[in-house]
Amino acid sequence: MTFGELINKIEQVLSEAGVEDARFDSSLIAEEFFPGAKEDSELDANLARQCLLAADTVASGAPVQYVTGKAYFWREKYDVSVGALIPRSDSETVVETALAFCGALDMPQDAYKDIKPVISDKIEFADVCCGTGCIGISLANELKAHGIDTTVHLGDLSEEALFFANKNSEICKADIDVIKTDITSEDVPWTGLDLITANPPYVTTDEYAELEDKIKLYEPEMALEAGPDGLKFYKPLAEFAKKALKEGGMLIAEHGYRQGDAIRKIFEDCGLKDVNTVKDLSGNDRVTYGRT
Repeated sequence: MTFGELINKIEQVLSEAGVEDARFDSSLIAEEFFPGAKEDSELDANLARQCLLAADTVASGAPVQYVTGKAYFWREKYDVSVGALIPRSDSETVVETALAFCGALDMPQDAYKDIKPVISDKIEFADVCCGTGCIGISLANELKAHGIDTTVHLGDLSEEALFFANKNSEICKADIDVIKTDITSEDVPWTGLDLITANPPYVTTDEYAELEDKIKLYEPEMALEAGPDGLKFYKPLAEFAKKALKEGGMLIAEHGYRQGDAIRKIFEDCGLKDVNTVKDLSGNDRVTYGRT
């Protein structure tokens, strides 16, 4: 069997199972087993069978990222498995907003015109509720690429998430540490930070009940569900940020597309200034920020 034939076979399996983006997922699966293979490359038969078994697992409903053990985010590829939330493209809005704040966004956009950037050759920030570490690591690597000396702290309450954040920290080009962090705690592990990014749980209880099995059966509930209104963690997050950030520092948090108004009010009530919301590429409210 050639590599091209394998991809076509996997695509057929996934398409018959009703998997969206079957062609894209088939390429992801095949390339994990045969990195760098060309379309006419002849494949090892035993390894090709293992690859087809992996395709069957995806066809049965498992997320392709958990089957391959890899997820793409920003410019990086991250290790991921059950117990750590799969990185999603919506969260790249957090990275863009942070880059705008740090004066390192390559293509300035109208969405960030109200952000007065910090002009500094040194940035220290924390990414809390970090999951795989994708937001913090991608941001740190981008800042380093712009010549900004960067220190990044990753924090999460989940031991499984911290395992993958530690594993993924190997691809971080900046100084980095990973520690267990509870944003609802009175204590903060850092002070004097320039920036905090966060993707806390924000799915409402009712929304969680309606999620597809592909999410509910595999991804960690504690990284998704956040009470009846989905806002459980935003006041603690804002209070946490006020203690950890230096004056003029910024908190940038992802949230659901219907939660912008409520989170702006929470941030303002907690004393954050210059509060605003940024839309994602689909035109939905996705990220709210505020300064200390």
